[in-house]
Amino acid sequence: MTDFNPPSDSASTPVAQLLELPAPRVTAALDPIPGGEENLLPITALSAPLRVGFDKWPTSSPGLGEERLDLLWDGRVAASKSWTAPIPDNDLFIMLPDENLAPDGPHQLLYEVVDWAGNSHRSLPLTITIDTRAPVHPGNPAKLVFPTEVIFGGITNQYLEANNNRVEATVPKTSYTFKPGDRLKGFWEEGPYGQNQVIDVELTPDLTVCFDGEMIEREGNGERVITYLLQDRAGNDSKLSLSAQLTVNILPPEPRPLVTVVQAQPGNPGEGTLDPKNTTSGVTARVPAQQDDISGATLTLHWRGFGDSGSFQTTTPSSPDGMDFKIPASAIPANMGRKVEVYYSVKWPTGEPEISATYFLTVQKLATTTMMLLSCSQAGSGKLSLASVPQGANLSMAPWPYKPLADGMRINLWVTGLDQQGASIRFDLLKAQVVPKNASPVTAVLPRADLLKLQLDKIFATRVAVSFDDGETYLDFRFLDLNLVS
Repeated sequence: MTDFNPPSDSASTPVAQLLELPAPRVTAALDPIPGGEENLLPITALSAPLRVGFDKWPTSSPGLGEERLDLLWDGRVAASKSWTAPIPDNDLFIMLPDENLAPDGPHQLLYEVVDWAGNSHRSLPLTITIDTRAPVHPGNPAKLVFPTEVIFGGITNQYLEANNNRVEATVPKTSYTFKPGDRLKGFWEEGPYGQNQVIDVELTPDLTVCFDGEMIEREGNGERVITYLLQDRAGNDSKLSLSAQLTVNILPPEPRPLVTVVQAQPGNPGEGTLDPKNTTSGVTARVPAQQDDISGATLTLHWRGFGDSGSFQTTTPSSPDGMDFKIPASAIPANMGRKVEVYYSVKWPTGEPEISATYFLTVQKLATTTMMLLSCSQAGSGKLSLASVPQGANLSMAPWPYKPLADGMRINLWVTGLDQQGASIRFDLLKAQVVPKNASPVTAVLPRADLLKLQLDKIFATRVAVSFDDGETYLDFRFLDLNLVS
């Protein structure tokens, strides 16, 4: 970063300047920004020849005679290129040797063409800026300036709550002058190492930067050293700044102790397993005794499961001491084969709720394949006679556990067998059918017309699967095999 003085153009005027050609193009140059240097080259572009593009001039016909292009850098020829055949589009460039890419400051780049007829054409100039000087050269930037309250009292929860969960600091102007596009990389660590980078921001004229509370909490309590380096738009880095030291004293409250589910079998610490077979009356979540008096707070039990049907929360206890909460049976079936997060919150009249640690409850799948619930009223001894079904076979499935208690159930009911030609055949009688929440059986009719498509004296299977989570997953029930006879 330096102050620049534009060079004088010492290029000689050609004898015959017939055309004013477009300025050359340097794609490596950075995009312009308000107040920034013109066509600034990043420092990464200075260590190799610089590609310079140009347009084909209108009079180009190198097949009639040699044509030459001279690239002028600050008025002197820095590179040349010639052609004796038509110029392909992919050859409309010339490389500027990297030894020309100095000193710092603005430079004038243009090219001059001598066409086949000996006419000289010069392009419009392009200003290229080079900057290899780091911000705050040659010393170390001064340390960040933090609020007096933070310097003497440290960073506390109270300070963050009163200041939008952030800590502001300012880059001193004593050792640095702002330029558009400059960036600050901040480091937050236990020593002035410049390794644990936590922010990378573009500076604004007020030279203020912010450290957010989430980062500060993540980095933990204790003595912290804050340093930074400045980087200009070209990519030059300053030395590491002098260090500021702060004390972080953020003490998040310990999570309140775990809730338990009375009917669950304990597993690993903080986990349990629930067999849904015997929980059609619901389960009880028990909040442990608290070390403090929470009688002035609202205690809420949270049962976070699959979707709305598998979740529940309540502030109404089911025990005299106010620490047991009833979870209805309707909140259980959608969670079969999944984990439920069970926790509680304590909300005082002011402030955010205090959340307990989470108890993870695995709800097992119902052993549905052992349930012989499906029946056919016209069948006997495993046989179904066509003579007994003038309209069709009447199928019935007795209500299973949770059917009278929960919404969100669906049922698939289908028949598989062999047709008259011996090929597999399937009839869907119920497909993702919504199951009413009641104690009535589910019924369906297997039409006689479909039965006539099946082979006689062969077994066909009637299969059923039920979803307890509104069609997301299905559990197979025990199927009914029948021998179709005349």
